[in-house]
Amino acid sequence: MDFARQQRQMIFPIVILVLGVVLIWWMWIWPRTSVGKAYRREAKLKEKLQSIRPPAEVQSGKIQIIHLQSRDSLLAMRIDIGQSDCTAGGTHYGKELSNAGLGYNGEQIDSEKHTRTFSFAASDYDAKVVCNEFGPHVFLYGITMRTKE
Repeated sequence: MDFARQQRQMIFPIVILVLGVVLIWWMWIWPRTSVGKAYRREAKLKEKLQSIRPPAEVQSGKIQIIHLQSRDSLLAMRIDIGQSDCTAGGTHYGKELSNAGLGYNGEQIDSEKHTRTFSFAASDYDAKVVCNEFGPHVFLYGITMRTKE
């Protein structure tokens, strides 16, 4: 009986030790790994793009994160669809991106493809809003945001 009791008394300190090691891993070691840093960069970029609200009559799509060729370069992309025309939508997204700290770089119009591209930049991000007239009173907005190295 003494041996069984001794084993039960040893289980508690071993469980506490294992939980302590796991806690140390998640609190101090994992955030300093390249995977932990990449996760934080992705989360920050996604949060930045989520802060860009679409116009009232536009539905927002799901954000996709793409890893570019350069190890530290990421691209976040979202497709919004609605009835707001390119001029009104471009003005709205321009205000949203300006509030997010990005400056306006200009606009390109492609009359053959019926698209307008609005460019924005900050010290750590580039962003583009591409508006495409998809059909009568239906407009697609492709919003991309890229990290700068």
